[in-house]
This record gives sequence, structure tokens and C-alpha cells, in this order.
Amino acid sequence: MSAPKIDAGICLTVVSAKTASLAEILNILDRDGGLIVHDMLSPQTVASLREELDPTSDSTSVGPKVD
Repeated sequence: MSAPKIDAGICLTVVSAKTASLAEILNILDRDGGLIVHDMLSPQTVASLREELDPTSDSTSVGPKVD
């Protein structure tokens, strides 16, 4: 497990799915409420998700919703 990353006052533990056990990941999630897990999805899965989400991403405005 690597040292926590600090960004804008938020600290998240970073682990690799290749080396961290499921129990370790779940313990960190329970303890901290979140974490970053590298290598969790295959490149093919990431590409498929991006392809599926592109239409939604392209049609969604960035920023707050204003009526």
C-alpha cells in the first residue's frame, strides 16, 4: 500500500488491485469511506465503459445546473 495522496485537504489511500486483498480494500473503505484502487479494471473494460458513456458525457453540461 502506498502513502495517502493529499489533494485539496482530502486524503485517500491508494492501492493496487494486483497486490491488495479484497479484505484490505474493504477495511480501508470502511475506515476511510473511500480509496483509489489502481489496476482494478482491464484496459478493455475501461475502453468499453468509455464508449458506452461517451454519448451521455457529450450531451451533459459541465458545472452547476441552472434553471
